Amino acid sequence: MTPVQDHKKAAFLEQFSKDEEVLLASLPHLQASVKDALEELEIPHRRTESWKYTRVNKIINKEWKTGSSNAPSSNSLFPNWEGSRVVLVNGFFREDLSTLKPEDGLVLTSMKDASKQHGEVLGQHCASLSGQKEELFEAHNLAFAKDGLFLHLNKNAALKGSILLENHVSGQRTSAQNRNLIILEQGAQLNMIVAHYGDQEDPIFSNDLSEVFVGENAQFTCDLVQSYQGEEQFAINTIWANQAKNSRFTLSTSTLQGNWVRNNVNVRVSGENCETNLYGTYQLRNKQHVDNHTMIDHKVPHCESNEHYKGILYDQSTGVFNGKVFVREDAQKTNAFQQNGNIVMSDNASMNSKPELEIYADDVKCSHGSTTGQFDEEAVFYLMARGISEQNARELLVKAFVGEVLEKIHHPEVKALFGEEE
Repeated sequence: MTPVQDHKKAAFLEQFSKDEEVLLASLPHLQASVKDALEELEIPHRRTESWKYTRVNKIINKEWKTGSSNAPSSNSLFPNWEGSRVVLVNGFFREDLSTLKPEDGLVLTSMKDASKQHGEVLGQHCASLSGQKEELFEAHNLAFAKDGLFLHLNKNAALKGSILLENHVSGQRTSAQNRNLIILEQGAQLNMIVAHYGDQEDPIFSNDLSEVFVGENAQFTCDLVQSYQGEEQFAINTIWANQAKNSRFTLSTSTLQGNWVRNNVNVRVSGENCETNLYGTYQLRNKQHVDNHTMIDHKVPHCESNEHYKGILYDQSTGVFNGKVFVREDAQKTNAFQQNGNIVMSDNASMNSKPELEIYADDVKCSHGSTTGQFDEEAVFYLMARGISEQNARELLVKAFVGEVLEKIHHPEVKALFGEEE
């Protein structure tokens, strides 16, 4: 690291170092390693392969402050939600804004309270998956997160309905570091919607990290929705998941709006006969930038993974997709599919796509691919010749293109955001 970079990092971290009551205070076994990581890790730059197309200088060079837990939240995308609703404001669990419906086998509380009431579980699981020793922003989250969601679902528990988790970030130059821990014991089933909002148009920096443990024969299904309204809003959303045998993990990511969004999804397939599904869609306008980085690590045999991301890029927007699938030497009989498709609607828009397979086993079925191209004008002409206006023709074709991914969304409330109906 150069002296200039070292100075920038020190100035960036100094803004958060005075924060008190961080979660790390209840995790003494992690404190030394996090401190070392913050000192040693570099700011990602253009020679950092995983950050090659996503610049972080606009985050590092700005002044940030920890947001207030009492800040107001914006309107929800799901105002008529009838199930349990968990609201986080600037990274803090807001019980007064949440609606929690108790169910057998479910423990749902703030990470702050969990550190006092479920300290042993927190100590065993927190930061046991994430990459705080390799990634600066993950170390940053662990060092300065104050709160988040703690969810523990007991053996064979299946909730009657889904849980909605809403993350609001608001306030001038607000930084929010929240950390979530979700644990599904053997045979448990959980469906969730996770929504991220950049309230108003305030400059914000959201650094959100979740660890998900999917036990044996358990099923976790999540629809992730992102809506960041302002031009100076920066969001890093990181998910780490671990699957025990015979489990299923499904995540659908939909970026509705986002000036600068980085999604990191990492899944460790640690048990046999697992199914892993990652889906994503993004429709970018103006100068928006969205970077989807995924990793599925097949460690054992007889597992299957499906990964499909599709995007539409308008104006001067930029997109990044980097999906990596590892098939370890012992992971025979693995089926892995990965595909990224994009339509570039403007000469000034650009897409950087890099699907990757790294295979060390010889008895597998694996495929990957990427397509990026312009709109099919012949298809537009075909529809217009049948009495459909040009605008409607283009909208129909866009809907048809992303429809293959949208149909994988689990909740009808999320599909409705795209005009999709059951």
